[in-house]
Amino acid sequence: SGIQDVALAGDGRTAVTAGAQGVQVWSLPGGALVADLSALAAGVVVVAASADGAWVLAGGQDGTVTAMDVGRRARLWQARAHDGPVSSVAVAPVRKV
Repeated sequence: SGIQDVALAGDGRTAVTAGAQGVQVWSLPGGALVADLSALAAGVVVVAASADGAWVLAGGQDGTVTAMDVGRRARLWQARAHDGPVSSVAVAPVRKV
């Protein structure tokens, strides 16, 4: 129960939580719920957010990794990563030269 993981987007305006309530995206400051992505991935225990907060990467107890589009509230892709629970996910910052 409760919150298992929290991720902050690089823009500092978006937070993502994973836990008993599923995957939820919040605006900062203020903490208004922006999107509930719980229906797109089950059993999520770890999350990461893109630098701009536009998409979320989630890892599940069942070994799946899911990428989700926040604005469209849609699953971009999902893959079975391995047999055990996913213990960490990360998003690399994208920088243009």
